[in-house]
Amino acid sequence: MKKLLLLGAFVMSLTTQAQKKEWTSAYNANKDGDFVSALKYMGEAAGYPEALTKEKHFRYYGEIYMNIALDSTYMAQYPNAYFEALSNFTKALELSKDYEREIKTSVERSRSIMEAKAIAAYNAKNTCLAGDYYKKLQSSGAMFGVNDTLWYYYGGMCQQACGNFDDAIASYEKAGSLNFEIGYCYSQITTMLLSLGKKDEATAKLQAARILYPKNVDILRSEVNIYIDAKDYQKALNLLEELSKADPSNESIWFVLGVTYEKNEKWAEAENAYEKALDVKSDYFDALYNLGVIWYNKGVSKSKECDGIRGDAYQPCVLEKRAIFAKAAEYFERTRAIDATDENLKKVLIECYRKSNQADKAEGVK
Repeated sequence: MKKLLLLGAFVMSLTTQAQKKEWTSAYNANKDGDFVSALKYMGEAAGYPEALTKEKHFRYYGEIYMNIALDSTYMAQYPNAYFEALSNFTKALELSKDYEREIKTSVERSRSIMEAKAIAAYNAKNTCLAGDYYKKLQSSGAMFGVNDTLWYYYGGMCQQACGNFDDAIASYEKAGSLNFEIGYCYSQITTMLLSLGKKDEATAKLQAARILYPKNVDILRSEVNIYIDAKDYQKALNLLEELSKADPSNESIWFVLGVTYEKNEKWAEAENAYEKALDVKSDYFDALYNLGVIWYNKGVSKSKECDGIRGDAYQPCVLEKRAIFAKAAEYFERTRAIDATDENLKKVLIECYRKSNQADKAEGVK
């Protein structure tokens, strides 16, 4: 029995020595830049069951795959090398935290390189390659709790352009969760899902997003547009009217309700909805602007009506027309007080002043 025990110990000793030899060979090959041989040695070491319990085994694997991932000559042969590196580093850390600082340094260094490559690929309009780099950045960041909104935002754009919709949707959703360009992200998610014929899924995502971001106009508008595009105008209006009752202090709901009424040519209802939005937020630029446009269009219609009138009724019509354009000017004045840089807004305000017989105000517009 004693001899058998000694023999077993001897065999275990030989196994351990062989395993260590493979690790040493892999370490040296990796150090010399012979990554393919290093992987071969690690594969041989993996043949020993004990290796799968050692932090060193997975750390060495991670280092080798990381070197391969950062060497563009191996990209075609090992397209998933970066993800293999992260996976092995993660397993190493699960077994021991002794080398956490070294692993973290390696991953951070790789991120700097990947970020530069992502930007270069994006600038070169190679969206598929850029999208791949951004996905790698996302994965490496998640490993140590690092989130850069641009990795997800630009990642989503590049993945979408490349046709990788699943990755793009995930990227946009993450960017939205980080409060970055929420409306744009969900509008693009909607566009992709609708292009795939997944209207129900698109609607469900927008409804969930609306709960998370109730003040976001673009999300609400995207959902309403799905119903409008399907010519289900009543459903769009029902949704908005229901929301306006449930959350009357939400100016975004009133605004989109106004836009929807306009699309249905319900001008009085649209005007009322925009006014409700202003009751909540008096400096709501888009609501002010749209009200200005509504009154401007009323003025244009009244001008045409006056042109067809002769006799005593003409002058009262002109006075009414001037009052309408004066009302339009009031809204455009308030709009321009928020943003005075819009040249088109400046021109339409001057026009309203002139058509409302306020030449002095027209001359005073700077």
